[in-house]
Amino acid sequence: MQARREAQAFRPDEIKLLQECYDTIVARRFLDSRSERVGEIASALILAFQRGVRGRDELIGLADLPNQSTEGADI
Repeated sequence: MQARREAQAFRPDEIKLLQECYDTIVARRFLDSRSERVGEIASALILAFQRGVRGRDELIGLADLPNQSTEGADI
């Protein structure tokens, strides 16, 4: 796991990974792509990736934060 120390452009394979993770979370939560929540998810994915997280499942786990309307519910 290697963190990025400075701003760099994402490579195409990195963008693909982040997009797949994002799409998975949005689909699981049935979110509207215009909702504020999807921006939070995208930010969490990018931050985790910049800190060195590269595993798909780990990225999804870190970025798929409970939302307040479903927190504590059995989904």
